[in-house]
Amino acid sequence: MNKSENKFAIIGCGYWGSVVAKNLRDLVDDEIFLFDKKIKNLSFLNKKIKNSKVVKRFNEILINKYIKNIFLITPPS
Repeated sequence: MNKSENKFAIIGCGYWGSVVAKNLRDLVDDEIFLFDKKIKNLSFLNKKIKNSKVVKRFNEILINKYIKNIFLITPPS
């Protein structure tokens, strides 16, 4: 599989989303798409994770044919 055809997305960029993103970044060099309703979470994580891209709408992840792996991170509560 070509690198450009194997993208990752993280939905939910709070505490656990940032933990997953940091570990994922250590494992892969592929682009990571980030989505969260809270702009503060997005901008913080986007600055910390290299080769990440913020998407403003959830649908951008769903229609992107190159995103093959989605991490859905929810609050523990």
